[in-house]
Amino acid sequence: MRQISLIFLVFLAIQTAGQGTGAIRFNPISDSTFNKYIQAWPCYAETEDVKIDVSGLYSSDMRIYLKQKTTLVIQSSDAEKCLSLLTLPLSLDPAASIIAPLNEKLSCDWSGIRNQTLDATLIRDHKSRPLKLDVNVRPVETGSYKYGVSQIVPEHVIYGENDYYDYTIKEDLMPGDTLIFEISYNVALAENIDKLLNFRYFFHRNYPIRKASLELDILKSVWFECETFNFSQPDTIYTVDASKKYLFSFSNLSGAFSEPNIYAWRELPYALIILHPVNFSYTIPNTLEEKPIPQYAIFAEYRDYTGRSIRLDISQGVNNKESIGMRRFLEKHKKNNVTRESIIENVAEIHNSIAGSFIYSNDSDYYKNEITSGSNYGESTKAGVLREFFRFEPYKYMLEDFKLLYYFGFLSDKRSGLISKQYITPISQDDYLLLILRDSVHYDIIYPKLQNTGYYYNELPFYYEGTDIASVHYTDYYLDPKNQRALPDTLYISKTPKSGILDNTRKFTILATVSTAEKKIGFKGRGTLSGQFSTLSRGSYLHNEVHPFVDSAYAQRIFDIPDAVLIGKPIYTPSVEKPFRFGIDCSYQTPLKTESENIQINLRDWFPYILPNPGAQQRTTSLYTDFLFTDTFVYQLSFDQDVVLSNVPVSFNIDNGYGKFIFSITESNSKTFTISAQLIVNHEMLRPDKIHFLNEIAAAVNEIDNTILEFRKK
Repeated sequence: MRQISLIFLVFLAIQTAGQGTGAIRFNPISDSTFNKYIQAWPCYAETEDVKIDVSGLYSSDMRIYLKQKTTLVIQSSDAEKCLSLLTLPLSLDPAASIIAPLNEKLSCDWSGIRNQTLDATLIRDHKSRPLKLDVNVRPVETGSYKYGVSQIVPEHVIYGENDYYDYTIKEDLMPGDTLIFEISYNVALAENIDKLLNFRYFFHRNYPIRKASLELDILKSVWFECETFNFSQPDTIYTVDASKKYLFSFSNLSGAFSEPNIYAWRELPYALIILHPVNFSYTIPNTLEEKPIPQYAIFAEYRDYTGRSIRLDISQGVNNKESIGMRRFLEKHKKNNVTRESIIENVAEIHNSIAGSFIYSNDSDYYKNEITSGSNYGESTKAGVLREFFRFEPYKYMLEDFKLLYYFGFLSDKRSGLISKQYITPISQDDYLLLILRDSVHYDIIYPKLQNTGYYYNELPFYYEGTDIASVHYTDYYLDPKNQRALPDTLYISKTPKSGILDNTRKFTILATVSTAEKKIGFKGRGTLSGQFSTLSRGSYLHNEVHPFVDSAYAQRIFDIPDAVLIGKPIYTPSVEKPFRFGIDCSYQTPLKTESENIQINLRDWFPYILPNPGAQQRTTSLYTDFLFTDTFVYQLSFDQDVVLSNVPVSFNIDNGYGKFIFSITESNSKTFTISAQLIVNHEMLRPDKIHFLNEIAAAVNEIDNTILEFRKK
């Protein structure tokens, strides 16, 4: 088995905020450029002023108060595209992206908002009056663990606790109107520990803002940190009475969050606010010294809430239902391993079996409180089922039973941010990995499935590749009375492995037999998905699943063309070794459109290339592609009689600053034609002034997709 070579024991101990790694300098827009920029927008904010107050010293009585005043200028009748701020609670961190099973995701930004108000004023022809609004209270289905694990982390409820407040404008808007929205509400920190103990504030929105400000007001007796990134330092910091104030201001902010495929944390200014309630402290064992609890430790314990009981059960030989079920499962799969290497190989085989053959249960009836518990993880594992609520428990039990040293690997979707000592919100909400220590400089990765299609041993989706990962052992957050030490204040950061352009390939060779007599085209295709194409797309072939956190275009199969019908059952040959090649053999057919002596063949969806969307408005931030790749399709058209191609489409041979695109049709003889297309993306990022490279390739791909070949019978 191929090892992942990474420095594991000699980590970089991060002492400073890591979100700025790889940052691109934020360049403010000039007044003249901004005035030209906003002309294409249906509306923009002339001013937006936000104030955040934090009161209280203890987590039980701390509250966060938000006030926002936005003055919007309407420039066209479709201005509702800009009015996302009419839904409360507002998103302070529009770059956030939670990677977790859908039933566990916390989709509401702030839970349990109180005293919410939204006052709206319309100014038209220099006269002001209240703007007519309707409000709809929309329950937000959020899931989380039923049982808390620490007195610090409150017990979460099941669905229905959180609400969105949707405000709808009940009158027509006209160009030249000015709208003033004044919003206020507050929340308890105790209900939002996982979201507000550590949160980011971005100054940009999905609409342009001429003048933006933020006032942060916190009791000076509260221990807190305010880190700034991408040149977002406060204009001034001062103390008034019992409060410490931070004042920020920006001018001419673009509507950056309307631009798809951005890494906002790399380019846009933002602040990271970290709260440390007084009661979040501990006494070092066998001493009188008190220290604040490192925030990573709070949430690492929360995420591993079953780990301690599993370790105790195994060490004490407990015979409960979970242990009995797991032992019976492992008895069927354990081998007579004599070396550490063979034990790890055995673990890899077991994981690949779970990834490939276990039924995945999303536990929706449990999260909706329709059942109280269901089968335990031992019983379900023995039955070949991986429950969403217990995704990690079978693995923890197995690794403890095999006596393998492993770590929790906490990380963030790299499109959203980077994990660091300061930014630890992903530890509380995102998925994590299990890192098996192979030797002093190598570890292997287990990422439990979150659909029926699982990730193989050492396999990761692109948004977890090449990004920072924090490795945490349970002893890092567990206070052992026998061990007189403080909890580590630092996180140990390394990089996850990353697939390259040679790993990420898709190639199909297809024989298309054109029968003019039967008026049909029969396709016999053979292809291979490799690297990320396999990771993201094989689920659509195996289980008709769409990966929940990527472009749905990755789910398009080679036979998903108009009016296609499968002939027989496709044959799939997966490989569990990197680059996880997935072979496909399939046959399908479509009707053939003929008119007199003419034959028409529509190429729609024959070449299902996936390119990022540059967005509708002028681009102001860099565009990031998902991963580098090579994507190749070759069709051989074989007719049952002699034909002539009447409309020869344009050939393409593009090689620019984003990638390469080649397309051609060649005639072997009067009955055989070969259509070849290849797309290579070899640039991960395009600056705004380079977007035309993507547009050039996208236009060519779109032209091919809209091509209808016309043949004339001889």
